[in-house]
Amino acid sequence: MCCSACGDACKSCPGGCKAICGPISRGFKGCGGFVKHFFERPLSAYILVSFLVSGYALYAASTDMQTVADCTSNFLYVLMAFAVINFLFSIYMQCAVWKKIESFKETETETEPPRMWLDGDDPSAEGKAGGGMGAMKEKLAARVGGNAPAAAEPVGAKPGYWIVPGEVVVHSFWEIFQKDLVVLAMFIGFSAMAVLSVMGGPKTLDSAEPKCTVAPATTEMGYAFFGVAFLWCFMYTCCKCCSGAVTVAKENNQYDEVPAEAA
Repeated sequence: MCCSACGDACKSCPGGCKAICGPISRGFKGCGGFVKHFFERPLSAYILVSFLVSGYALYAASTDMQTVADCTSNFLYVLMAFAVINFLFSIYMQCAVWKKIESFKETETETEPPRMWLDGDDPSAEGKAGGGMGAMKEKLAARVGGNAPAAAEPVGAKPGYWIVPGEVVVHSFWEIFQKDLVVLAMFIGFSAMAVLSVMGGPKTLDSAEPKCTVAPATTEMGYAFFGVAFLWCFMYTCCKCCSGAVTVAKENNQYDEVPAEAA
């Protein structure tokens, strides 16, 4: 009976379902595109790990503040503030690095040799991208063997994508790390938080009574903020596997130029 009533309602208003489902469909596509482009960018894993570390720090601090009735702890307040700042900083760091990377889409880096974004549809870009793409194509050709047509048209290293060489990623990361004042301030802040944990955390900052009972694991969270940032800095500067070539899909993304007729 209920299903029949719904069917009759849809028949009486044929455009109603389309009007309702259209925006919902576009919303899901937009969310899917956002997630896709988010994971295409460098430092996306850094944001996820920072979110987990900050979330645990907030949970641990709030739990410790309930150990004693009406207790107070300056260390736990500082820890919770740093947990929020740590997560926001990870987003800022990714946006700053990606903005720098985007600046090399049309211009070359100041490195030797100079590098810039490569067009994955351009056959001449093959071999310049790095990140093992040339080796992948060789393996594919070996699997196909003699079945490949003799006069096959040359194809690009990654059709339908922009290729950001690893050198561009590393250069952009170093530019931000060395010259961005926010990054410098956060490096000092993370170092101070780690030193505070070494000095005992609540033993140094807490004096008012009644004091909250701070678990050792909560105190050690001060190391985690510095440790995660240092780990990603090390990986992007010393590990070529982590700072390899990045591919960005051309289809329906903001990195494509606006066509002349649509401008």
